[in-house]
Amino acid sequence: MTGDGIALAAFPLLAERVGGKPFEVALVYAAGRLPYLFAVHGGAIVDRADRRRLVATVESCRAVLLLLFGIYAATSERPSLMVLGLTLFLIGAGQILSDTSAEVALPEIVDRASRGRANGQLFSVQSAAESMIGPALGGVLFAAAVWLPFVVDGASFVAAAILLPLAIPRRAASKPASGSISGEVRAGFAHFRSDPVLRVLAGVVTTYAFCQAMVLATLVVFATRELGLGATGYGALIGVTSAGSVIGSLLGGRIDRRIRTDVILIAAGVSISIGYVMAGLGGSVWIAGAGLFIEAVWVAAGNVSSMTLRQRIIPEAILGRTIGVFRLMILGSIPLGSVAGGILASTVESATPLLMAGGLQLLGISLLGPRLCRVVHADPRLDQHRPA
Repeated sequence: MTGDGIALAAFPLLAERVGGKPFEVALVYAAGRLPYLFAVHGGAIVDRADRRRLVATVESCRAVLLLLFGIYAATSERPSLMVLGLTLFLIGAGQILSDTSAEVALPEIVDRASRGRANGQLFSVQSAAESMIGPALGGVLFAAAVWLPFVVDGASFVAAAILLPLAIPRRAASKPASGSISGEVRAGFAHFRSDPVLRVLAGVVTTYAFCQAMVLATLVVFATRELGLGATGYGALIGVTSAGSVIGSLLGGRIDRRIRTDVILIAAGVSISIGYVMAGLGGSVWIAGAGLFIEAVWVAAGNVSSMTLRQRIIPEAILGRTIGVFRLMILGSIPLGSVAGGILASTVESATPLLMAGGLQLLGISLLGPRLCRVVHADPRLDQHRPA
């Protein structure tokens, strides 16, 4: 988890260091999200795989990849943006399998009533490692030596390959399925299309993901050129503001059984929009940090609530591939948002993606929020989870 956070800071910093234009920096960021176009296939693999063995293999491969890239960064005078993008693409492919394995395993070891709190605790640990500790450490390591964060990142994946399989109980491992991957993918799509709650929920969260990608893809440009931060300052900005992710995750887990998911997501949409506009218009590190902190709190709370709802209404036998369809829609929009943010930052100014994201965010929740309320309220599967 910490390794993913180190990469979150180090790769954009290296892309910007080698002279990448805002649009090129955004493309490098987008490359790491392109594998989510195959999220359904990843979910089908998780449904049929021995998850302990799968996670161990994936994390070992990511470790080797990062260590090799660290050597490349240390020996190359001007690392290629294409190599950066390809490396991020392969890391992202592994993350699909690793993250989906964790999300699918949780319902098998936690009862329905406790899943909201468990998701909040799990997401808070992930946020602390990936969004707070990792980026701050990545910025510091990058400032010390360009190659250092990638070597440390690779070492963290070695540890993950050893420790993560131990966290997955043996009963969470699935026996190989008899059907084909393509057949299981079709089953996942069919279930998703038949469920109105999943369809509208995916539309809402996809809007959030697109807007966030517009911001994150060019945040390094905004931070270094508009706010005047260096590598350490950029890592600290991500780390400090993303403390909100930890708070939001714990908040989301605690309020899950008191407030309906639709209400949480509508409140999140409005608050995230305000955070983006604050950051874009503030003109100072402190105001930008406060705006991004607000955004992080509500993104995390919304993610926990959305994840818990999916685990409650999707049958466990097809959970992986159906979540894969959900991830395809949400995270497949991230490359598009990244490109849009890069175009705006290149043709207008570096703060424009923040302001545009705030406007689109508010528009999206205004259009989809009422529909989400109707389908959640009408679904009998959620009666036992409604607040008293």
